[in-house]
Amino acid sequence: MVVECICIGVILLIIFVGFLRSKFRSYAFALLPLLALPVIHLVGLFFISGLNLCPEEYQTVALSIVDLVGLAVGCVSCALTSNFIETKRGRTGFIVVCSIFQLVLASALVVNNIAQY
Repeated sequence: MVVECICIGVILLIIFVGFLRSKFRSYAFALLPLLALPVIHLVGLFFISGLNLCPEEYQTVALSIVDLVGLAVGCVSCALTSNFIETKRGRTGFIVVCSIFQLVLASALVVNNIAQY
């Protein structure tokens, strides 16, 4: 899932630049927390598998815990940065959609971790 996380990050950065160039600059900064889960997954994968900081029999569990921590960080940061959106209806929709995105991505990452090992 390394390639997928990198692709998600690139796509979100392209959307970020697009919002910066439009009249919806506040939406650009509200999108940044969506990068939390892919980045935390990549960093966790590097530390757990790349540097062998964890025994091999616990790597799946450790990476799944890292992904769940990334889910929590991503959802909380989405809720905190939703203040950039002016309307309450827009904020609520943003929080719901971002949380669903983070939940689906975290589920895919954890299922892939379990299926690999």
